[in-house]
Amino acid sequence: MKPTIGRIVHYYDNLNKEGPQAAIVTNVMPDSLLIGSVVNLQVFWSRGGESSLYDVPFIDSEGAISEETKPPYAIWPPKV
Repeated sequence: MKPTIGRIVHYYDNLNKEGPQAAIVTNVMPDSLLIGSVVNLQVFWSRGGESSLYDVPFIDSEGAISEETKPPYAIWPPKV
């Protein structure tokens, strides 16, 4: 499923070892042949505060994440 503006996603970065951060998609760029979807996010940090982040790779499926996948990236939250 492609990301759309206003959807909630999980954001993983290479600095925060606490797990995913809540984020809202604020823009979706056209798909790239090399990395797929790229999004802009408003990230809400678990330690407080928020940030606007740009050009974040979006991974469409948890199955697409491997040991070689390095943050930063955004992904759909798991279904509960």
